[in-house]
Amino acid sequence: MKKAEKINLIILTADEVAKNYAAAERIAGKERAERANRLKGEDKLLCIGAGCLIALYAGEVDGYGPFGKPYSNAAFFSVSHTSGLVAIAVSKSAEVGLDIEKRVKKPASLIDFCLSDGEKGLDFFDAFCAKESLAKAVGKGITRGVKNIPAVPLDGAVEWEGGEYYRKRADIDGYACSVTARAPFDVVVKTAKIIE
Repeated sequence: MKKAEKINLIILTADEVAKNYAAAERIAGKERAERANRLKGEDKLLCIGAGCLIALYAGEVDGYGPFGKPYSNAAFFSVSHTSGLVAIAVSKSAEVGLDIEKRVKKPASLIDFCLSDGEKGLDFFDAFCAKESLAKAVGKGITRGVKNIPAVPLDGAVEWEGGEYYRKRADIDGYACSVTARAPFDVVVKTAKIIE
């Protein structure tokens, strides 16, 4: 059996970014600040927060894959944001995908659109995060029907797109979160603070 790698999952709240915006903007860098300035409210804060997390934990963005996934030569990483927070999963040795979603009421039509008949008994947020984290680990994101991406197992090995991936849920109060990587791993959840 393969030895489990440690994948760091770092969470940053929108409130923390707002409280220390000038420092967060400096850490995120000029390109990210320019992108964030086209946004408003919480979207702007989460954009700057994503830039902070990338700069602090993954290093410089060295380019983008064919489907727009950013990459760094220093580490494998994936970023996700939802209402109130942004997160980054960082791996030293394997491609990684992350999705995090705030648990709110979802309309039945979204459940029908996203989940196959066999998946409808699952918690919607756990299933959706499992699908998106897998698609991000592959590097494509959700580029075709979301129903075609397997949600089960929510935790464990899954085969998709010709490869074997490993998926785990992370416990974050009020949020569903899934991390997927190309190798077995353990998740270590941390909360980031921005210091002036």
